[in-house]
Amino acid sequence: TYKNLDSLDFFIGVEFDYKPEVLATYEPEVVTGSDSVLADFTSPYRQNKAKTDLAIDGTFKKGTRSTEYILNDLEIRFTGVMDPSTKTVTSGGSMSTLAFGFGDPAHFMPQHPANPNPGSRDPFTVRVPFEIWDAVRNIQINSAFVDMAQKIAEIDSGTFVPTWSPRGKCIVYAVASPYDEQVHNIGFTGQDTMATWAFIFNPKTVWHTGDVVKLVIPDPDTFPKPVVGGEDEWTFSIQGETKGVVEDAKKRLSIINVYPNPYFAHNILEKQLHQEHVTFINLPEKCTIRIFTISGQLVRVIEHDDPNSTTHDWDLRNAGNLPVASGFYIAHIDVPNIGKRILKMAIVFREQRLKNL
Repeated sequence: TYKNLDSLDFFIGVEFDYKPEVLATYEPEVVTGSDSVLADFTSPYRQNKAKTDLAIDGTFKKGTRSTEYILNDLEIRFTGVMDPSTKTVTSGGSMSTLAFGFGDPAHFMPQHPANPNPGSRDPFTVRVPFEIWDAVRNIQINSAFVDMAQKIAEIDSGTFVPTWSPRGKCIVYAVASPYDEQVHNIGFTGQDTMATWAFIFNPKTVWHTGDVVKLVIPDPDTFPKPVVGGEDEWTFSIQGETKGVVEDAKKRLSIINVYPNPYFAHNILEKQLHQEHVTFINLPEKCTIRIFTISGQLVRVIEHDDPNSTTHDWDLRNAGNLPVASGFYIAHIDVPNIGKRILKMAIVFREQRLKNL
């Protein structure tokens, strides 16, 4: 119905049938080494602690759903050598961000023996015995982890592991940015939004230098890709007024309505006495509104002709400008060359103050 407009601004609401459970997880498989490396391998989704294994759906709500990264298979390559006496990685592996410790959160980070700034709760990097590789981009990427079980009190018992270890029961997050040995904070106070998948090695896991585990992501050809804000785009066209206008206008007849209905002596928009009215809404540019009593007597005819308004008020008066009686009324809205809409109304007036009419 808009004519001779250079531009028109409007909003479009779109619903996407995105089911997170389809995106839930990956399948781990051994590339090199024995199956023992996958003993008790698990993940937040497998433990029913998150709706998917994506970091963005986990505890910290940090990460990405960009299909540029989350659909790429990952390889966990155990290249590190660990000293059994000091329980530290002496060579190989990579630097990973220790983001948080759940076992003793008030003291874990400040008192951690590997913390380069004792007393600080800020995340820091430590050497871990593995590297994470993006198998599609063929680059090493960053990682972060949280310690789920250890407590600082275990230092005295000699069971505390000062760096990453399966015996520490850690959740590891693959961070899609190219490896740089910098802090990648995906924790509560973190700003890094490149985390992708999460995985967990439980205490029974046994790994050896040279083991490689691949996290196989769902097939991109069958995977229902999520919509990513700022990245995904779609186009649409608006039909000209000669295409489907009448059919669409007939469909819109059903949304023509009137409020308040019933009218109980008051309309919230009435600011003072004798402003009684009801409002017809979702009207087309032109239409004729005829008000009848329940017995079929014509009370009022209203001509709506306004391209800039889809509403029209009825002041609850008849053709003689007198208030109508309380009762039931019929509104017959006739839209030229389109169709009609019939509404039932109930009008209840307060006691009239005739001297003020």
